[in-house]
Amino acid sequence: MVSTANEVVIYSTSMGSIGAFYPFETKEVIFLNYLLNYLLYNLLNYLLNYLLYYLLYNLLNNLLNYFIKIFIKLFIKIFI
Repeated sequence: MVSTANEVVIYSTSMGSIGAFYPFETKEVIFLNYLLNYLLYNLLNYLLNYLLYYLLYNLLNNLLNYFIKIFIKLFIKIFI
């Protein structure tokens, strides 16, 4: 366990109990924080790559379909 802050919350109850809350982190929490920071840092790159791929894919797919239709129409006019 690693201490993350110097603050301590001390409390007492009406029944006479006394307690304290002291913040700490386990290795799992440190790993999850690292993972979260890594994903947030790289999220823009992942999102940009994803959007560019589908944007370009749809653009090129539509252009190719358009030119194929024109080619078929010309082929029919010329040879039929």
